[in-house]
Amino acid sequence: MPRELSEEAFRILHKSPAVKNVTESGCIYHTTEFRDHFLKEYAKCHKTTKIFRDVGLTPELIGRKRIERSTARWLERAKKQEEQH
Repeated sequence: MPRELSEEAFRILHKSPAVKNVTESGCIYHTTEFRDHFLKEYAKCHKTTKIFRDVGLTPELIGRKRIERSTARWLERAKKQEEQH
């Protein structure tokens, strides 16, 4: 279960161009554009936290664990897609 977000965090995330949706339970759905940007920057050896910070999604706002889990999920998805091609 995701950590609950404060009302302020909820409002900030709803306005972020990197976020498609935020549920009341605290699930954050990122845009495809942000995921693609993240993977490109990660491939250039940029740190995951910096990539998130650059679009306003700081660990203080969303939590380090959300950044870690998003990174793991997106890298796994990219790896599977690469293996299929």
